[in-house]
Amino acid sequence: MDDLTGLQLIAHGTSWIDRAIDIITIHGLQGYDIWEHRTLGVGDSSKTVFWVRDFLPKDFPSARIFSYHYLSTAFRDGQAITRAADKLLNKLKNLQADNIEYRESKSVGGLILQCAFCKAFDKKADTALNEIVTATLGIIFLRRPHPSSELDISVSRIIAASQTTMSIMVDTQFMAQVLARFASVSQYNPPWKVVHCYEELPLPGTCFRAVNPSQEESWDLPQLSLYSHHFDLCRFRSQDDVSYIKVLQSLRNITSGLGSSVADEIEVQTSLSSVEHEVLESLETEDTSANIRDASP
Repeated sequence: MDDLTGLQLIAHGTSWIDRAIDIITIHGLQGYDIWEHRTLGVGDSSKTVFWVRDFLPKDFPSARIFSYHYLSTAFRDGQAITRAADKLLNKLKNLQADNIEYRESKSVGGLILQCAFCKAFDKKADTALNEIVTATLGIIFLRRPHPSSELDISVSRIIAASQTTMSIMVDTQFMAQVLARFASVSQYNPPWKVVHCYEELPLPGTCFRAVNPSQEESWDLPQLSLYSHHFDLCRFRSQDDVSYIKVLQSLRNITSGLGSSVADEIEVQTSLSSVEHEVLESLETEDTSANIRDASP
């Protein structure tokens, strides 16, 4: 996928006149490559599965689906993240204000989103920024570290375990400030719901996870454990992948307050196994974080 700056439309939705939702994904430092799963095959029979393109349009047929792109290799400090956040806000201003919007982001993409939303929340007197705040229905964070005293450790573990050859300087002090500011927004009862995802498996070649359940943030929906290690957390093999089903159910929980005409268009595949149906049903009422396999040292 081309690394273009700005919003790229992936799915138009079933109706341009009566759209229900805009879904926007934001990648991290390594782009969308680590969101893709390459199927095994011989020669031309192998293909790349990108769940945002291949699964979500089927499960949310009425939604417009976008991916947000930015030049992640140019990141060197907090100013670069702030610039990317400002560009994101400008793109969001151009979307129709009456659409119900949902954001999904990971790692540095989550930091950009939080930086942008803190600015929008602080400047709600600006009509366009206030519309971004009020039109956003929910946010799901994949692979994003939490504000804690162990943030430096988490970041250093991720960098050490990463196989990328890019030289990335991470300003953890700036990161901590943005994470703490966004977490503090919850006390003002913002209109959006937030879901944090974390991995059940340790980083490759280690005995610890990069992202653990947060003990410091409080939002409407339970934290979500996905059976994966940190670098595969955004990669789903099929619509029957249990981790994808969990994320899908979180989307359904976020959109549960919509009118019946919208909810009728938000469907889950009917070919799920009985075990997968149990996963969906349990997520509607239970906090699965209590059942996490502890991979910490």
